[in-house]
Amino acid sequence: MKAGDNADIPTQEDTNAVIGYLLKSTANTQKILTAMLSELITTEIKDTTIRPTWENITVKKLEPVFCNSVMIARAGMVRISICIAARPAKAIAYVNGSGAYMNTGQDLAAECLFVFDVPLNPNDGLNFALDFDDTNNTTITIKFIRLQEVR
Repeated sequence: MKAGDNADIPTQEDTNAVIGYLLKSTANTQKILTAMLSELITTEIKDTTIRPTWENITVKKLEPVFCNSVMIARAGMVRISICIAARPAKAIAYVNGSGAYMNTGQDLAAECLFVFDVPLNPNDGLNFALDFDDTNNTTITIKFIRLQEVR
């Protein structure tokens, strides 16, 4: 402000400086909040080193579905969405090579969508397999599978 009779009244220059500061501060706050939110939301995992295709995948009994284990940089969860075709199968998650049945060991019904959240720590490796009766057919088809990192 300039000294004088109107010392308490800001000049246009002062007003413009304050508005510019507030706009810059708001933009920076928006950038910070956007970065924070991007760390807290679900992100697609569609890495071709994990799976070259994500639809109509044919696998053998207990064969790993993923070419390489799924890993995340920070503790969180990996969400697996899967639909198998034609016949039921049990789903198995492998974390660092140790397997456990999903869906309380019950068959996943054919042509239905199932969603599982698997908690992982940094450097944990996740893979997935299907267990099914292979007496008459040694393979099963996964209609689609999707992965998301969930925070």
